[in-house]
Amino acid sequence: MTLQKHKDDQDRTIGGEWIYSDDDGEEYRVNTQTVSMDCTRYGSRGNKLAMPEYA
Repeated sequence: MTLQKHKDDQDRTIGGEWIYSDDDGEEYRVNTQTVSMDCTRYGSRGNKLAMPEYA
């Protein structure tokens, strides 16, 4: 299954897609343009995230 990338008229990425599945194997697509990305922050501000290193 391929993921979709959504672009505007200027070829800028404006959304993508998540694939979800349940315990029965049912899969469905979620367009990130319709998902609220707000969340509660529990840690202190200013901590940096680093990409994992793979061997």
